[in-house]
Amino acid sequence: MTRITLVMLIVALGVGPGFAQEATAKTPPEPEAPATLVAKALATAKHKNRRALVAVLGEDVLSKTVADALKKDRKLSRQLLYEFGVAVVAPGDAAALKAAGLDAEKAVAPRLVVLDAESKLLGDLDAAALAPNGEAFSAEKLSKRLEGFHCPPIDADRLLEANLAAAKEQRKALLLHFDAPW
Repeated sequence: MTRITLVMLIVALGVGPGFAQEATAKTPPEPEAPATLVAKALATAKHKNRRALVAVLGEDVLSKTVADALKKDRKLSRQLLYEFGVAVVAPGDAAALKAAGLDAEKAVAPRLVVLDAESKLLGDLDAAALAPNGEAFSAEKLSKRLEGFHCPPIDADRLLEANLAAAKEQRKALLLHFDAPW
């Protein structure tokens, strides 16, 4: 091959110093503000017939144990997935605590607060309740304590009948959403 043909082949293939693509460094997304996480948990609770769980977790050993259990315990994480919108907040984050309706002075870590969709306090589990009398923390006990805060199920047949009647009365169509959480 001649020299000119070889240069044209390199240019045609895009292999050369002028055509080298520089690797773009992907920056990780900015973490969301804890106040935003609380607002999302409350919105999820309202939309999907759930409760909001605000976990005030610090840097102590019990807080880290609770955080690990919330993520890694199979039964507890499944319960949190289907029954709660979860937001993890640091004890010193006044904006997030205010969004959850908590007093910043009383929010010591670890503390789990259960709220309904309208931000009404339903339950408050502090460090003494999570590990009473110096016992080790148990994810199973926490799961049983959280079962009492589950939302009552919505009767889908009754809801459908009511919405069909309202749509018929207003002479409007009814959109059925089959991704309903209930």
